[in-house]
Amino acid sequence: PPSQFEKCIVLVLKYVLMVIWPLEILLFWLWNQLSLHFRNYLLTAFFMALVAIHRFFGIKTGYDPSLSYETHALSTMLWMGRYIPMNLSRIRLSLDSISYSYPPIPGIPVTQVSANGVEAYWISSGNNGKCSSSNGSSTETESSLDDGRRRAGKTEHRFQRQQRQPVIFWLYGGAFVAGSAKSNIGLGSTVGRRTGADVLCVHYRRAPEFTMSDAIEDAFKAYKWLVETRRPEEIIVLGISSGGGIAAALLQRILSHKMKMPAGSVLLGPWLAYSQVGNSIVDNTVKDLVVSPRIFEAVYPLMTDICGGEEERKRLSPFFGRVKGTCPIHISYSSIEVLTDECKMFASRLREEGVQVEEMCVP
Repeated sequence: PPSQFEKCIVLVLKYVLMVIWPLEILLFWLWNQLSLHFRNYLLTAFFMALVAIHRFFGIKTGYDPSLSYETHALSTMLWMGRYIPMNLSRIRLSLDSISYSYPPIPGIPVTQVSANGVEAYWISSGNNGKCSSSNGSSTETESSLDDGRRRAGKTEHRFQRQQRQPVIFWLYGGAFVAGSAKSNIGLGSTVGRRTGADVLCVHYRRAPEFTMSDAIEDAFKAYKWLVETRRPEEIIVLGISSGGGIAAALLQRILSHKMKMPAGSVLLGPWLAYSQVGNSIVDNTVKDLVVSPRIFEAVYPLMTDICGGEEERKRLSPFFGRVKGTCPIHISYSSIEVLTDECKMFASRLREEGVQVEEMCVP
C-alpha cells in the first residue's frame, strides 16, 4: 500500500492540477507545437544533466546499485511520474513521448497507407527507402514527420513481391487508451534499420472511443492487407504491452480463419489477461516504473468498458484463447513489472501446447 507521504503528495498535486488546469492545457499545446527533434534535444539535455548530478553525488535510485548512472537517472526521472494523478490526456501525452525519444530517422522514407481502411505507416527501412505502388511507380514521403504534419495522403499502396526484406507488423503499446502508430515511427525505424526489415506500423482504434474488439479487428484487417503482397513467412508480428495482447489475439484470429501463420511473433511485456490471473498486476505497481499506481488507478477500472462488457473480459483475453498451432513466439518481460505473472504463465501454457517459445525475463 502507498505510504502516507505518497498519499499526501498525490492529494496535493491533484488539487494543484485542478487549479492550474487551463495552464496545463496551454502548456500541452505549446509543447506539441515544437518539432520532435527539438523536443528530443530538450529531453536529452535534461537527461544528461540528471545523469551528471547522479554521477557527481553518487545517487543510485535503481533497484540494483551496480547499474549504470544512466539507468539510475532514468529511474529517478520515471519515478517522478508516480506522484502525478493521471487522466486520459496525461496518459496520452506521456505515451507520445516515444515520438521524440525516438524521432524519425532522416533518410528512411515513411509512407502513410490505408490497409483495408486501417490507418498505417509503411517504414521503408529494409529496402534503401524504395516502395512501389500497384502501377509500378515509386511513392515516398519524407521521414521527417517530426512536426506531426502529414506528408502524404491516405492512398492504397502495394509493395512489390520481388522485395524480399522481412516485414515487422508493428502493434504499439499504450494500455489500449494511448499511444499511436505515428508516435512509434522513429522507434520502428530504428528497429527496422537494425534488423534489415521494413515495418508496417498499424494504428488500431483506441479506447474509450472504441472497444478492444475494434482494435483486434483493425489488426486483422491490416494483416490481411499485408499478406496480399507479402508472404506470411516474411512477416514477424511484434506487439508492445497492450499491443502484445492484440498481437496474440491476432495470431488466434489467424488460427480460427485457417490462414497461414507468420514466421514468428515477438511479444514485449504483453498484456494478455484482462481479468486478474496473478498478483504482479497489483503488487508490482510499486516497482514498475512505467505502469505506476497512478496509471493503474486510471486504466484498470476502465477494463470492463474497454472490453465491451464484464462478460467479454475473459473472452477477449488471449491468455485464455487457443494457442496450439501458433507460430514460434518470443516473450520478453521484466521480473518487476505488473505483467510478470501472466507472461510467465502464458509462456508455460505455450510450451504445454507444443508451441515453440523463447522466454526472456530480465531483472
